[in-house]
Amino acid sequence: GIGLIPIKNAIRANIYEDKLTWNEIKYRIENYYRPWHSILEIEKDRLLNKFGKVFIIDLHSMPSRYVNNEDVSDFVIGNNHDKSSSKFSRNILSQIIYDHGYRYSINYPYSGGYITQKNGLLNSNTQCIQIEINKRLYMDEKKIIKKNNFEDFCDDLKLILEEFFIEIEMSNKELFAAE
Repeated sequence: GIGLIPIKNAIRANIYEDKLTWNEIKYRIENYYRPWHSILEIEKDRLLNKFGKVFIIDLHSMPSRYVNNEDVSDFVIGNNHDKSSSKFSRNILSQIIYDHGYRYSINYPYSGGYITQKNGLLNSNTQCIQIEINKRLYMDEKKIIKKNNFEDFCDDLKLILEEFFIEIEMSNKELFAAE
């Protein structure tokens, strides 16, 4: 229901009135899914060769209510239960999100999907964190329109990510210097 081509949304309601045809599914896989993942793999390898390490942030949006009508955090940091990124980097990101006044949860209700599981390989200098962003922060979910604060939220999200990468880079230099 919520796999490669979701047929249900986060509260388990059907997305489509009718079943998708095999031709439509095949078209989406061949023209969107495979090319996108191929480009991601090429870029990851290029950056790994150039810098010796890669940190992938996989951004997603999530509804403000979960399956059992549970209110979800502003951000969900998913790192496949510390298998796709270090606990250290997860903690840095969660602190920065908190410092910006947002609520967060770790690996609940989303612990990371295919990209996180495939690309977060700690022993290969590649880490990956999936960040789920609560739609209520920037849009009216019923009307599916941007809120007035949309640009401000985008600026805040950019700051969060910039601060995270600066902190990770500084921490790596400090750890390397200490060795």
